[in-house]
Amino acid sequence: MNSFRTLRKMPAVFSLRDISVLLDKDHAAVKATVARWKEQGMVHAAGPRLGLYYNLVTHPNWEENRAHAIKMAYPSAVVIGPTVLHRYGWITQIPQSVAIAVLNDGSHPSMEGVEVFKRSMRWYRKFSPWGEPVYGLPALTPENALLDCLEHAGKMWCPNADDLDEFDVPADLLEKVAEHDEQHAVMLKRAQRPC
Repeated sequence: MNSFRTLRKMPAVFSLRDISVLLDKDHAAVKATVARWKEQGMVHAAGPRLGLYYNLVTHPNWEENRAHAIKMAYPSAVVIGPTVLHRYGWITQIPQSVAIAVLNDGSHPSMEGVEVFKRSMRWYRKFSPWGEPVYGLPALTPENALLDCLEHAGKMWCPNADDLDEFDVPADLLEKVAEHDEQHAVMLKRAQRPC
């Protein structure tokens, strides 16, 4: 089997199942083949237990295909949080990973460069319809991304009022963030008081 020829037939992102079908081999043989390709620098694992791989033979800049891998790994993915806020210029901080929401319907193995936050079907109903896609993925509007950050501030990064661009962010949302900041500061002071 010629590895380069095989990988040229594969898409930019593929699963172990895709290789198994193409090569007509069992799971153990496919895992061994892909492990060898990984050692040779021909593929890059999307995550430690995802079973998804970036094809470096046909697409050496694997980061460009992260959105495609997200679609494959997390069909319910919606871009949220700082990723959306940065995309719309509401914050200047550059997120180190893509923040996504996924349906709270089981386990979701981690993916390199992606932060996964579980959300209920009720959340999906509350925030749909979505805004403009981000990286080709469904995404919250910046207003809803900020509201979601405030609602889940203890579990995900949430901007302070100083982090937000006061010219782009609507005044009522700036006020909500400022109120949140004040409440958080009061809670911190209470927590720091000696008993």
